Amino acid sequence: MLMREKYLHQLQLLETGVSSETSEFLIHLREAENFDKNIEVETYRRLLAIRGQMYYGKSVPQSHLAMLEPKLINDSFLKAECHFVRGLNFYYMSEFIKGAAEFRLASTYYSIQFMDKVCLALYNELSGLINSNCLSDFEMQEKLSSLEKLCFNNNVSRVLALVIRQKAFYLYSRKKYFGAQSSAEEAVRLFKEGGYRADLQIAMIILALIYYELNNFNEAKKLQESILLPIENRILFPYHILEVLLSNSAPKNPENFSVVQWHWLEIYNQKFKNEQIGEKNNSVSYVWNYETGMLFSNKNEFLDHLKRGTVEGRLVEMLVEQKLSSVDLIERLWPEYAAVEQLNGRLHQVLKRVKKKLPILKFEYNFYSIPINSIKIIK
Repeated sequence: MLMREKYLHQLQLLETGVSSETSEFLIHLREAENFDKNIEVETYRRLLAIRGQMYYGKSVPQSHLAMLEPKLINDSFLKAECHFVRGLNFYYMSEFIKGAAEFRLASTYYSIQFMDKVCLALYNELSGLINSNCLSDFEMQEKLSSLEKLCFNNNVSRVLALVIRQKAFYLYSRKKYFGAQSSAEEAVRLFKEGGYRADLQIAMIILALIYYELNNFNEAKKLQESILLPIENRILFPYHILEVLLSNSAPKNPENFSVVQWHWLEIYNQKFKNEQIGEKNNSVSYVWNYETGMLFSNKNEFLDHLKRGTVEGRLVEMLVEQKLSSVDLIERLWPEYAAVEQLNGRLHQVLKRVKKKLPILKFEYNFYSIPINSIKIIK
């Protein structure tokens, strides 16, 4: 099997949430004799390691991103992947214009053999332009229609579903509910035929919100109940909006959610601007100010320094989001080449320092984690 095929297989595992096998694969590459002398193999390894960090919506340090230099790569597919990952990282840092430019470059380097990746890169470019508020309504509709046609003509159903879902959300936000309904229903159908669970759940939330606005409460409730818990952090906030509307309960404070996207915050503010908003969740044991790098108790007592961007800070962010093994942590923290034995020792020292600052760090069944409700991260 060619290295590209191995890479695509591991990437598929990552995108479906199977990260442990990819970490083992990367460790195997580290230990392979002379692997680091082959720039293409090493670039594939670094791409996978960095995408493993990004899977949970985290940006990576610039030093890691600097390892992906498209100008040094001859293979057009690999060059495109470097631009794609650089684009993702800019998005996680909310630098949407820079990210959109990287996705545009990625789309030009993928060959016609990878039309699914061409379409996804173009969709990501459009998402960045939308998030940067630099498109008029007319320009956005034109780009959505053009991309929808490209996806349909090339049978790229997964990206087609993303485009149609975006169109549904746009129509919903403009209160054009009947047009939004048909688009959202089509997006849900396509995601059910072949898509990721999280993408489907977001489409179902949008459709349920549309049903709610059309007074079709039974269908809205059915959709809500069919969204199986637990769900990813990025979906918790829109799910909460739907839940509050259908149960007529008090909305929670947005600061209680770790991921709040601006377009969903706009919907929240429209729906609940006259409502009594719940208090902040004060049940946490620790409060980490991400900007100042200061760690406090829940009584506002200063405890220690925990700087963002450091290995310790990045480890805490990762473990609040999910459980990870030592192999997973090594590949996310140190994608650059080093001997595995050296990295095991380095990880042990980092964990020891974090455990001293945060005794809530847990190790169970060979996985490390930090209970999500025990620490509040202020960004």
